[in-house]
Amino acid sequence: MDTSERIIELIKQRGPLLPVSVSKEINENIILTSARLSELHANKKIKLTAMKIGGSPLYYLPSQEDQLQNFSHKLGQREQEAYLHLKGKKVVADENQEPVVRVALRVIKDFAVPLEVQLGSQVKIFWKYYLTTTEEASQLIKSILEEKDAATSGQEPKLQSSESVTKEKKEQHTSSQKQLPNPEAKITATLQEPKQHKERKKKEASDAFLHIVQSYLTKNNIIILETQEIKKNTEFNFIVQIESKIGPLPYFCKAKDKKKTIDMEIIAALMQAQTRGLPLLLLVQSSPSPKLLESIPNGANIVIRHI
Repeated sequence: MDTSERIIELIKQRGPLLPVSVSKEINENIILTSARLSELHANKKIKLTAMKIGGSPLYYLPSQEDQLQNFSHKLGQREQEAYLHLKGKKVVADENQEPVVRVALRVIKDFAVPLEVQLGSQVKIFWKYYLTTTEEASQLIKSILEEKDAATSGQEPKLQSSESVTKEKKEQHTSSQKQLPNPEAKITATLQEPKQHKERKKKEASDAFLHIVQSYLTKNNIIILETQEIKKNTEFNFIVQIESKIGPLPYFCKAKDKKKTIDMEIIAALMQAQTRGLPLLLLVQSSPSPKLLESIPNGANIVIRHI
């Protein structure tokens, strides 16, 4: 049995594991182990979580999704509250949630599946607990829509995973659709688990916005340690190093190609920085309004700069 097969067998026996645990079990240094795990993930032999524990994701087999629940206590306080709320309800309407909960639902990608329900020209976002079935989610959404009188006669709501909409359009809607158990609901569904880290690490040196951000950081003597493309050409995460009186300090940096920043985006960026145990450097394209600055939680470790 080669090392890769040993790793797969180990995860099969032990469940989701951190790279450091795998490294100890196979008696190999962490760098080589991480490389082997990355290769197995690239070959779709194993999966990894968006959730980080001590800065590292968990690696697990495709059949072990249900075991991720055992690590929900590792989530931050707000994320854990959102997780328990969603787990209890199974499906919730995004518009009915408090802003902090809406942000947290977008962070816990391992447990919350975003869905879009189209009602004529309106699109409503719902969140499905990741272990809730397609059929059950569809019936729960139908009930929510009826309670809110959101569905009107003659409309045909369509339910899709929001992260699959772009892909499905490119594929000219070749994805299969399932008719729901209750034909009166007139809801067709194509529910797909959102793909984690879908080509997010690809970098394009020729991208104009990325150049603007890199130029700003370089001009201000801020060293870029890590770059991650979140949305093609428009949103980037960085780990940077900023000089201070006590020496170089690491920061989580968020940059969006967007003229106006809203309070939820600041809260989301803060939560991402907190999960990494780092202060936040937020780069914006227009000076934040006093009202926007008032929305920042007291004591938040954040620096906002206009680029």
